[in-house]
Amino acid sequence: MTAAGSRPRVDVADGLLLLTVGIWGLNVTVVKLLLRDFQPLELSILRFTAAAAIFFLVVSLREHRMGLARRDWGPLVIAALFGITLNQVCFVYSLKFTTASNLSLLLASTPAWAALLAAGSRMESVTLRHWAGIAVSMLGVAAIVLFRPGGVQLNFNLLGDLLGVGVALTWAVYSVALRPLVRRNSVFKVSAWVLLLGTIALLPIGLPQTNPAQVAAMRPGTWGLFAYSMLAAIVLTNIFWYIGMRRLGPARGTLYGNIQPFIGVLFAAWILQERLSPIQLLGGVLVVGGVLVSRSWPRGAPVEASAA
Repeated sequence: MTAAGSRPRVDVADGLLLLTVGIWGLNVTVVKLLLRDFQPLELSILRFTAAAAIFFLVVSLREHRMGLARRDWGPLVIAALFGITLNQVCFVYSLKFTTASNLSLLLASTPAWAALLAAGSRMESVTLRHWAGIAVSMLGVAAIVLFRPGGVQLNFNLLGDLLGVGVALTWAVYSVALRPLVRRNSVFKVSAWVLLLGTIALLPIGLPQTNPAQVAAMRPGTWGLFAYSMLAAIVLTNIFWYIGMRRLGPARGTLYGNIQPFIGVLFAAWILQERLSPIQLLGGVLVVGGVLVSRSWPRGAPVEASAA
């Protein structure tokens, strides 16, 4: 506890959360670069197969018992299909067709979609203030999609933006499905199973894109980017995020998540030379501002890490 009016003490967890959102922000640009050498679903399969194996091994050693109650498997499968399988299909094809900047800003709308889903499933009551925040976020999403430089066109850029909305929406479904699971189980255990099951479901649709000979001939620099996107952006950040959130709590910890989209935009501008229109940047501010207004996670509810 801090005295009234005093500044909160900076904790190691603050550094972990800031490092985490920085890694995630850069990862959108890294995946955009990797798609120059990999087929979209080929990249997802390789990243998540390796990450799931490492994460499951680490968590099984930590948890000792990895079993779940029978009633948990249904929600777990839903979380895996939406949070990994469908989310990754939307993620890689969104980055193939649109900019890393647009996707970074659109991802900020995830909490607003989660609030809508929670309200629709009667998991939460939503007040007028929360509806107003959600409306502001949706207005920001529309600005990002419709006011790109050169104007909106019925082409692959628009498809990529719509798939970016799909990334946020599928992650919102995952977040809502995960809540009852983590009340009864370890967050790490649930995450390990979600990664494993979601990756298995990804294999049938992604394996036809894989080319082992081409993958084996990749340049060392490409494998360096791959290692970053797999090990840092999936395995390490999930661990860092949950440690940070457990020590700081949702109210303080989620403030770091709100700056991730703008970190992503900065990296995309620096590395990929991408540009946004002023209205799109305003849209990003509206998305984050609306989320801050509408955020109403119940006490003790988890704030899920990103698996992008």
